[in-house]
Amino acid sequence: MTVEVQNHGGRAGGLVPCGAVCGVLLLPYVALAAFAHPIADDFTYAFDTQRDGFWGAYRAQYASWNGRYASNVLELAGPMVWGSVPIYRAVAVGMLLGTIVAAYCLVRALTRGAWSRPQAAGAAVTLTAVFVAIVPSLGETIYWYTGTVTYQLSAILVVIQAATTIDALAGDNGLSSRVRLAIALVLLPVVVGMNEVAMAMIILFHASLLTIAAIEGRRRVTAVAGAMLAVALASSLAVWLAPGNAVRAAMFPVRHDLFRSLAQTALQTIRFGVTWTTSGPLVLASLLFLPLAGEVAERAPVIRAVTPVSAMAMAAGAVMTIPIATFPVYWSTGLLGQHRTPSVACFVFVLLWFAALTGLVATGRLPAAAGYFGDRRLRAAAFVLLAASLAFTGNASVVAVDVARGRPFTFAREMTARYEALRDCATRARTPCALPPLSARPDSFYVVDVVDDPDSWINNAYRYYFHTGAVIAKATP
Repeated sequence: MTVEVQNHGGRAGGLVPCGAVCGVLLLPYVALAAFAHPIADDFTYAFDTQRDGFWGAYRAQYASWNGRYASNVLELAGPMVWGSVPIYRAVAVGMLLGTIVAAYCLVRALTRGAWSRPQAAGAAVTLTAVFVAIVPSLGETIYWYTGTVTYQLSAILVVIQAATTIDALAGDNGLSSRVRLAIALVLLPVVVGMNEVAMAMIILFHASLLTIAAIEGRRRVTAVAGAMLAVALASSLAVWLAPGNAVRAAMFPVRHDLFRSLAQTALQTIRFGVTWTTSGPLVLASLLFLPLAGEVAERAPVIRAVTPVSAMAMAAGAVMTIPIATFPVYWSTGLLGQHRTPSVACFVFVLLWFAALTGLVATGRLPAAAGYFGDRRLRAAAFVLLAASLAFTGNASVVAVDVARGRPFTFAREMTARYEALRDCATRARTPCALPPLSARPDSFYVVDVVDDPDSWINNAYRYYFHTGAVIAKATP
């Protein structure tokens, strides 16, 4: 049985105030959700459900578009089915909170016995702040419903499933551990059905766990990891065998080019790897964390059990998140036209990065943590720099520029006026509906606008959802 150590002293005692400061720095992202509006696929999925009913639309999605049997449920049951913009915005806030919860689950699983719950919570909020600051596409990750329930939610569930598995295996096989294993087993098919990136990540996690456990002779871990891997692989068949995959693939003529896919994946791995590992928030947070890693390595049973093989596997896994997220996209479509999949990789990367640092310290692959930022004044200065980097660089600067220029406020007003214009057009459904292009398109959001072509899918998304005539962009003087 794991012994709980309420370690409120030592350097870990600073995690609670650190988390509080980072929580305040996350508030602008929460406030920004009040100006989010549905766009593009939000309307098309809602219209499909309104027209065909949920189950009819769900079957059609599986047969004609993709096999993501879990995320399709959320896409087709989105808030715009009922026309609720407030619920749409609440989902964005919920996704930020869910990211914190997922980070907490993993931190708690790895540091149980070393950190208290408040300390784990402080670390989780800090990790979330780092992730939000460096994530490649803030709008697609948090504020766009279709994107966030398909991708960021999948990252959250991947982390929770892995954390629950680790927590269960670290226990004594009593009732609590069995309950955790049951939860992990139920979550597994859900994760696989979210999208192909989440599916690949969770399969790789359990395959790695199985391999390492077999090498190290851990029979219980080997048995559990083998069972989890079997369930994951069986669930993946429902995704890969979906008839809709072939229909969707036909839309991308430049696909299944192995050399091009590998080359582009390598370039993106270098691009995102360098960008993330050299970002101010990640570097500063890492330097501040290293002394804490030494304390965790001494007190946490899970970390004490880490071997050099496990530590290197975590480090390799952090890097591997990028090709896992990019290669399937290049292979199936020939292009990386959006950054939703690298955003999934980013969250898992950040968590694995700090897990790997802990493992490397625990196994002696990194020097004793006492040598890093051991001086209290130096640590305080480094924390001030971390807070400043989280407040003024990366996505925080994007949000600040948007707000300074009034873009979210103007965008929200124009979208509200657009809905009124579309409802008015619905009363004259036989005549074209001319909509003025948006004058404000916040960089913090995912925004695509109407174009001159009435057959554009963006235009048709408005047309079908609001039951208007052909939608076109109004000529501007």
